[in-house]
Amino acid sequence: RETLNDLQADGYQGVFVPRDLCPTDAQLLRYVNDLSVADRTADCLDAMIVALDMLHKRTAGQKIHRRVFLLTDGAFGLTEDDLTCLDEVGRQVATLDVTM
Repeated sequence: RETLNDLQADGYQGVFVPRDLCPTDAQLLRYVNDLSVADRTADCLDAMIVALDMLHKRTAGQKIHRRVFLLTDGAFGLTEDDLTCLDEVGRQVATLDVTM
């Protein structure tokens, strides 16, 4: 599993961030278009936590519209621990005023 993100040392493995936050452009659209389900495996919640961390670090104090687009095939299950984590992710989404 390829990993590249600011939280990988904290255990967020399998989450690949192809580039830093920036406006959407043709290069990003081509990258997303060329992805396939087999290209990446990652924990959906880990990906959300990495995304929220990026938004918090790079947009703190700025009056901007924050959005997260989570690309998934939906082939994952949630454990009891995941549900607890999901509640915290939901609180962080609300705190940061992020649109999903």
